[in-house]
Amino acid sequence: MMKKLGFLILISITLFLGIGFYNCIEITNYSVHDKALPKGFDGYRVVFLSDLHCKVLGENESKLIRAVDSCDPDIVVFTGDMIDGDHTDISSVRNLFAGLAGKYPMFAVSGNHEKDYPLNYRKLLEYYEEYGVNNLDNESRMLSLNGSHIGIYGLPYQNSYYIYKTSYPPDLSANDFNILLYHDATVFSPISSYGYNLVLSGHTHGGIVRIPFIGGMINNNGSLFSEYDNGMYQINGSTLISNRGIGDSYFPRFYNRSEVVCITLRTDTE
Repeated sequence: MMKKLGFLILISITLFLGIGFYNCIEITNYSVHDKALPKGFDGYRVVFLSDLHCKVLGENESKLIRAVDSCDPDIVVFTGDMIDGDHTDISSVRNLFAGLAGKYPMFAVSGNHEKDYPLNYRKLLEYYEEYGVNNLDNESRMLSLNGSHIGIYGLPYQNSYYIYKTSYPPDLSANDFNILLYHDATVFSPISSYGYNLVLSGHTHGGIVRIPFIGGMINNNGSLFSEYDNGMYQINGSTLISNRGIGDSYFPRFYNRSEVVCITLRTDTE
């Protein structure tokens, strides 16, 4: 009896660990409802990727490209850490951009790792130019559709001191609805006061180790139980969507699959 029980416990632990460390792309769908959204943008679809860290997903990044295509987006956005100092080969990023170029407008901001290796950062900027990726570090664009307009803004990653102490954002009055791309979801609390309707961020890697029914355990700075590590949050009339990211951190993902986020904007409230 004890041997059978021990065997069942061993099998259970093996399955728990095996399933936990298994990683594939997971597509997460969100609907963001906001009365400020112009009616011309009702149903507008945004695919949101973060923290690629040069991860290879299929030949020429085909698995990730298929996941993006399956969402049928109007735009694709990247919120930083596409590259890092641990990878000298950044061809996966080039392959991703090449596979999406011409199909969707693309927008990007930098995270805390883009400049780890200056040569590769210069290559990344060249890829932006070659494949039509709009670099929104301290920049903005107006998106137009069906006679309506919304704004999309970007901030490069900054030390949290500056997020708390520096006056942001620029004048948002040109549009009724504005999106911010910023790498670090953990500083959503101060950013929520800036007046953006929708903030898209990553950086947390979903807590790296996620325990079922509990959530993310580890922040990527080593602290425990990161705030805003995964999902949708609302403060001060601003909505954050925090992306678990694609690539790996210093510890393998556990019950934390690589995430492609698909967002549908809606003018009504639920």
